Amino acid sequence: MPADVPDAQVYADWLQERKDNNQSDFTPLYLQRVLVISCVFRGADGLKVHSFVDRDDASEGKVIRPSSTRWKSTRRSW
Repeated sequence: MPADVPDAQVYADWLQERKDNNQSDFTPLYLQRVLVISCVFRGADGLKVHSFVDRDDASEGKVIRPSSTRWKSTRRSW
């Protein structure tokens, strides 16, 4: 496909090709990116939502794998 074809057209052609092959329009995992991971925390002071966001379009790995020195898991029994 020529480089000057708009992204929207490439995507539309890809969707049509998948439909023609009786495949879903769900993008395979290897073509997906993680943009945001959000967590809801409940504590004595109420609910809080925290999100890890890929703002610079280059830190997907940091969103998925936070530094182990920064985030420590704590096992709790509720």
